[in-house]
Formats: sequence, C-alpha cells, structure tokens
Amino acid sequence: QQALFLAGSEVTRLMFWVPQSGDIGIGVSILSYNGGVQFGLITDQQLCADPQQIIDGFEPEFEKLALALCMLPWEQAVDADMALDWLFASPPMERRKPRNRSKSSARTR
Repeated sequence: QQALFLAGSEVTRLMFWVPQSGDIGIGVSILSYNGGVQFGLITDQQLCADPQQIIDGFEPEFEKLALALCMLPWEQAVDADMALDWLFASPPMERRKPRNRSKSSARTR
C-alpha cells in the first residue's frame, strides 16, 4: 500500500461509517490504508452500554488473527472454511472459549 494525495496534500488517515438506520444496533468499519488499519464502531446505547470494551478488545484479537493467518500453509490459497477450522481446532489456553456456534453458522460469516 502507498499513501494517496488529495489537492497536493498527503491523506494521512481514512475512515468510513456503516449507515445506521432502523433497528441496526451496531456498525463496524475496518479499513486498511498505507500499512495501517482503522477500526470504527458505532452503537445504539440501548444495545451496547460499553462500546469501549469492544474497541479495547479489537487490536489484540486482530493481531491474533493476523498471526494465525501467517501460520497457515503458504503453498495453497487461504480458504475461509479452512481458516476457521484451523483457528478453532485447538484454542490456546489463555484464550477464552468461543461462543457455542455451529460450524455452518461460523462459516457463513
């Protein structure tokens, strides 16, 4: 990735927001730009009283995901189903157990 310029000035940061309307209670935006990742979160206070807890947990979980993807076999393309199977096969001891999800619902995300 490389920096973009607008009217002669370098764009240092980009952000976008998921439209919120009706009964949508949480919106997440993740954007990579120029070697970094921006994470945005917008919530309905009635549904998520402490959005900071989600924000604080994002970076360490994102780093785990990046590390896990780097450990997958390089000789084949990364398939989402294969990655999920591999990631949830044997969680590290310090990681909290994932919510009880069926494989079919986990794969459709």
